[in-house]
Amino acid sequence: MMNKQTASVSVLVAALLSLHTSSVALFAQTATPAPGEAAKPTTAPAAPSLAYPEPKQPVTPQNAAQVRQLVRWGKGLAEGLAYSPDGRRLAVASGLGVYLYDAESLAETRFISTEVIAMRVAFSPDGQVLAHGSLSGLITLRDAQTGRQLRQMDGHSGAVFELSFSPDGKVIASASSDKSVRLWDAQTGREIRTLSEHDNRVFDVAFSPDGQLLASASYGVAKLWDAQAGQVIRELKHDFWVTDLDFSPDGRTLATASLDRTVKLWDAQTGRLRRSLSGHKGSVRSVMFSSDGKLIISASDDGEIKLWNGQSGRLVRTLTGHDGIVGYLALSPNGQVLASASMDSSIRIWNIQTGRALNTLLGHNDRVDSAVFSPNGQMIAFTSYDRIRLWDVQTGQELRILRGHSRNVNSLAFSPDGKTLASASVDSTVKLWEVQNGRLMRTLSGHADSVNSVAFSPDGRMLASASADDTVRVWDARTGRLMRTIYEHFADVTSVAFSPDSRLLATGSEDATVNLLDVQTGQLVTSFTGHARAVRSLAFSPDGRLLASASSDNTVKLWDIQDRREIRTFSGHDSSVLSMAFSPDGRMLASAFYTTIKLWDAETGRELRTLSGHASCVNSLAFAPSGLTLASGSCDGTVRLWGVP
Repeated sequence: MMNKQTASVSVLVAALLSLHTSSVALFAQTATPAPGEAAKPTTAPAAPSLAYPEPKQPVTPQNAAQVRQLVRWGKGLAEGLAYSPDGRRLAVASGLGVYLYDAESLAETRFISTEVIAMRVAFSPDGQVLAHGSLSGLITLRDAQTGRQLRQMDGHSGAVFELSFSPDGKVIASASSDKSVRLWDAQTGREIRTLSEHDNRVFDVAFSPDGQLLASASYGVAKLWDAQAGQVIRELKHDFWVTDLDFSPDGRTLATASLDRTVKLWDAQTGRLRRSLSGHKGSVRSVMFSSDGKLIISASDDGEIKLWNGQSGRLVRTLTGHDGIVGYLALSPNGQVLASASMDSSIRIWNIQTGRALNTLLGHNDRVDSAVFSPNGQMIAFTSYDRIRLWDVQTGQELRILRGHSRNVNSLAFSPDGKTLASASVDSTVKLWEVQNGRLMRTLSGHADSVNSVAFSPDGRMLASASADDTVRVWDARTGRLMRTIYEHFADVTSVAFSPDSRLLATGSEDATVNLLDVQTGQLVTSFTGHARAVRSLAFSPDGRLLASASSDNTVKLWDIQDRREIRTFSGHDSSVLSMAFSPDGRMLASAFYTTIKLWDAETGRELRTLSGHASCVNSLAFAPSGLTLASGSCDGTVRLWGVP
């Protein structure tokens, strides 16, 4: 696109539907992974160390007020790319804010923190202004050199999915999930006009090179507008969502990308379909013309970037290297270098003429749904969409990546001896991995729906899995043999936890109940029914006397196992409590709701500390076995460690 260095509909298309409020995997409705793909453990490329000074004292009720963030791993999933007009900087919008990198070395030169997830980024034609949208609908303009905020435009009632400067830099167009395109005065921030002819979310917007036309993309259609009058001139049809669009440098052709796996080329004046480009094996997320118009570049769910001849439509070259959905493209102003951002957590830099990969930027991870410490506390495993990352806790180095699931990984658990890692996925399977080398040992199949939670028994003999098929399955952890299927809930089973003596199994469900089961017989011992909404997380106290349950009713409840009664409710949360954990000594309880973590005195119920810093929902909490640190995993794509410095 002329003066639009970012191209693409979000790597958040499933989140477009849920706006980050659902635990359903991103792209669950549209991603197209290869069926039966073999598991692939890999050693991660070298990355800068993210070591931190280990705390000298465990977190306790007495020092909880001193708990601080010690380290942050991950930069948040990339939500947009843009080269500066002079080609010297690459801007990346992410779950944490906006990162500015040196375009050649990829060294980070500036980080601009934002209160909410940054979505899309664009430079003004003169390179003086940097604009970024947000999940909340707010648009911010900044001094591109200093990062200083110049002004904000607040008008959209939904997420901003794209920004485009007019060729003269005087107008900014924004596309939003609120079904509108808005035009803003770039100098004053005043809203000029709202274009409301779409019936669904608007994913992309772009000016023609002469500024006379405006194109917008939505469900099954791209609309061409008279940019001055704000009137629809014509509609261009696709069979499914139109995810991205771009004008050719001469303005005569409009390219549109779609989830129907095609790129279509249209006559921008008449609306006539000139050509349809097919070849991608997955939904096409991004499309753009090269600066001379000789190439059309497209990116897809299949992990490939394709270069097509701009005149004939012939496939010229396919760029491979990403192993996840490629959602964003940006072309350097000289047309020689292409940047691509993928859900594999990398941004790759390519020579557009040779197709050779020049550099790779790591660290822009996808949402984290589960994070767990190894039993010895030396390693942490966390999820990143359909893969699992293993990190050395002390050095902050990524050790390896485990690949094998075809959809989002919901839950992780280490065996008590630390030799095996279990993973539960939306793909309805549980996988067992050898921790030392990342080898896939076994896949446990049988659940009819997403597996939401997995847990080893403390004696290491059993593995329990909870599923959206309303069942709990208990497996022999050594052989993988199914020992028992338990039908005691009437809705999705969301969580499982074994008692410290391995004799009891607790299960939580969307039916708002917590069941306590005898592990040997599978019989129901008792059912706790105090929650008003779905139960999201369970944890036994280290001595086994108490069971804690977190719920969408904004509370954590503490249950006495012996007396089978509720003894306390922790009610200081403003939204659903997604996760919680006991400290190793049982004296503290940590709970997570939306972006915030609370620390509680488990004995008295007194609130001790509130921890803030995450930019999106905190899905997972885990104390290190030593009690020195608390790990939190979030939708913002980061894992953070907290402790007393």
